[in-house]
Amino acid sequence: MNLNYIYILFFAILLISCSTEDGNIMQADSIENNNKSSIDKVLPTAVNDTEGSDFLLEKIHFKSTYFEITESSTVTFTVNEKLARLPLPIDAVLSTKNVEGSIDLEYSKSDITIDLHTLKSDQTKRDQYVRDRLFPDQKYAYITINEFPSIPDKFTEGEKLDTTIKANVNVNGVDALLDFDISAQLSYNNPFYSDERLEITGVSEFYWSDFDMETPKSGFFTLKDKVDVQLSIVADSLVIRY
Repeated sequence: MNLNYIYILFFAILLISCSTEDGNIMQADSIENNNKSSIDKVLPTAVNDTEGSDFLLEKIHFKSTYFEITESSTVTFTVNEKLARLPLPIDAVLSTKNVEGSIDLEYSKSDITIDLHTLKSDQTKRDQYVRDRLFPDQKYAYITINEFPSIPDKFTEGEKLDTTIKANVNVNGVDALLDFDISAQLSYNNPFYSDERLEITGVSEFYWSDFDMETPKSGFFTLKDKVDVQLSIVADSLVIRY
């Protein structure tokens, strides 16, 4: 074969090989660019670093207004008692954790139910007397609040609110309007999901006659007319997320 023909054939093969390689590279680049474009369309725009986590919290957080009372709540009654077998009077303290209800800040309304038959003290006979003699027909006391004082805007996490609230208290079917001095504070169970907790401590007092009851007494004990009430309410927000 003529040597010139061999050189021409070799040069032609070299050109075809280079052309195919360049075509494959261009095709690969095109596929990569198309894939990147598709991914960019699917992925959301990243949050600006300067906004950080505060941006996310702002998008999902709203101030809770409705709270449900938890099992951590307690109600305590204290009355001065003179036992016949003791020379000096003592304070009889009865408490219960059977407290249910809700607190609605938006509509200034709260309903609380206390199971009086679960009141416990350091004396079993006293507890039985409360169930059988003081509240035989109505085991529950009801506290209803229909108006809250103005709640300042600064009442946020960690801030305390001290105020007085008027509450209607129903015992043995009789209503009495009592003043409660309360201290309330907001905290977060989970700040990312706006799970708020409302903690309230409150004190009040009443007289047996407020509920058309005679001051309890017997041959073994004599009670004072005044009864002190202490509330320790823990309520968690009911949050609807969307």
